Amino acid sequence: MVGSVNDYQKESQFRALNAKKDDMMVYVLRDGQKKTMSCHELVVGDIVLLSGGDIVSCDGYVVGRNDLAISEKMLTGEPVLKKKGEYKFDGDKVGQTPTIFGGTFVQEGEGRMLVMAVGTATYQGTMKTKMDEADAEHARSVLQVPARSRPRPALASRRLTGRGGADEAGRHDERDHEGGRGLRHLHRHRPLHPHGL
Repeated sequence: MVGSVNDYQKESQFRALNAKKDDMMVYVLRDGQKKTMSCHELVVGDIVLLSGGDIVSCDGYVVGRNDLAISEKMLTGEPVLKKKGEYKFDGDKVGQTPTIFGGTFVQEGEGRMLVMAVGTATYQGTMKTKMDEADAEHARSVLQVPARSRPRPALASRRLTGRGGADEAGRHDERDHEGGRGLRHLHRHRPLHPHGL
């Protein structure tokens, strides 16, 4: 139950964040010039300038020195802020990476990020595509219930009360208890069995 609630909260946060990201202006270095443009105009190879309060709109790698602290809670559920830079390892664990994902939040600091994926090619875009496919599959499964699994009360009623049904069979059984008359009655209504009754 708790896991389902957490999954729902993360999905709700993801959808809300994605909606806000749909129309954001970003600062970009392109062709050696600093520009302001919609996040939808970003292309692989652009350099995005990040600072505290920004929602990251694409996937990429930090370049140069930075003091960024990134919140990935919307994607992973983890509240710990992540520092970004060259790979650092703590034993078998990765202590730091240069990767920044779209949909994460710049809690503090400033830095530059080289754009590596945009739109549906980002990790966030892939998640959204999978969720949409799962929703569509669920809708199809609800609509395509096999006919044999649906109740048919009217047909069942006819089988129980129609001619030759359970009522008539019940009357035959009562006459059988009265003696040979009932037995002869049944013989007239069905073929003889090779081994008798």
